[in-house]
Amino acid sequence: MNYCYSNRHGLLVSHTTTQCPLCEGSPNPSLTFSVKTHDRVYYMVAPSPEAMRIWMDVIVTGAEGYTQFMV
Repeated sequence: MNYCYSNRHGLLVSHTTTQCPLCEGSPNPSLTFSVKTHDRVYYMVAPSPEAMRIWMDVIVTGAEGYTQFMV
């Protein structure tokens, strides 16, 4: 499971092998990841491992671009 989130210090990505307890109800826990923001947590389920990697890459790239824009 992958978690990525942004905080006031920039973007952080954590790759873990443990499953989060809140994702247990997911239709496919191995393809579920969360995006944590200041206000809430979004849980997403990708249709395939490849799609999950693409989604994560887009989220990370977008967040990095946003933090560079804000400087």
